[in-house]
Amino acid sequence: MRVPEALAALGWELPSNYLGLEPEQSAFGSARVVVLPVPYEATVSYGGGTRGGPAAILQASRYIELYDHELGVEPASVGIATLPALQLTGAGPGEAVAELRAAYDRVLAAAEGKFVVVLGGEHSLSSAPILAWADRLGGERLSVLQLDAHTDLRPSYEGTEYSHASVMHRVHERVDIVAVGIRALTREERDLADRTGTIRIHYADDIHGPDTRWIDDVVAELGEHVYLTFDV
Repeated sequence: MRVPEALAALGWELPSNYLGLEPEQSAFGSARVVVLPVPYEATVSYGGGTRGGPAAILQASRYIELYDHELGVEPASVGIATLPALQLTGAGPGEAVAELRAAYDRVLAAAEGKFVVVLGGEHSLSSAPILAWADRLGGERLSVLQLDAHTDLRPSYEGTEYSHASVMHRVHERVDIVAVGIRALTREERDLADRTGTIRIHYADDIHGPDTRWIDDVVAELGEHVYLTFDV
């Protein structure tokens, strides 16, 4: 909430939004960036806790300096609006992804050209916004830059095709994938990448060290329209 003017000078904590921005920098109407938190967790197969990811990111972001010395500006000056966390259905992974797709389409329509960032939650969520953008581009091809330790190309995993381990399989027929940092995959996933020709893999072993020419290779493999997804 906006604190009344008579109380503004008191020692309030930073607002609970991304970067702790004041109302004039975080208003939805004027902001050029929108953050959508989605605290979802259903198909994790190792350590749990992904539902706490969005809140942890928002909390930590309030301790970041707003000035970027490399760019010489404060990027947050464009305005960053943080939406409330989107609670997805517990009816099942497929239903949750479908619900997110419908919600994401509505957010894009309301955002009217703003840059929308989704904070998950587990990686299975990424198929919804990726396919939303693939649909919006019509005949133009979308590139997905995937920063990940795993390719996530399994047709299904642990009983569901909407697993975190299957998220890129859900989208690979509609987009070009450039996966960076991969350290583990199955034989079948490797074969799929070889067969399609639209999935390029940069292994973790190949990007460590002083030689950074791989960065130019990654950029060259991306098209004009790029969706960036991190799996941390």
